Amino acid sequence: MNKTYLQTLEIPNKETPVKYRLLTRKETADRLGVHKETIKRWQQNGVLPAIILNSRVTRYDPVIVEKFIASGMVS
Repeated sequence: MNKTYLQTLEIPNKETPVKYRLLTRKETADRLGVHKETIKRWQQNGVLPAIILNSRVTRYDPVIVEKFIASGMVS
């Protein structure tokens, strides 16, 4: 993700539809059918981009996760 994308990203609230809400590591792992540590490893290796909100909060764009699934990277 480039810096411009992160600057224009709006942090959703509880009223934001789930489809457009950023995903937690666990939610991302559940969608991809892998362990959450695998998601962390993919993030660290640059396989799956993440949005780092602060030192303790990482989120994933659901559109990118769906593209990742469509690409066939996971079974």
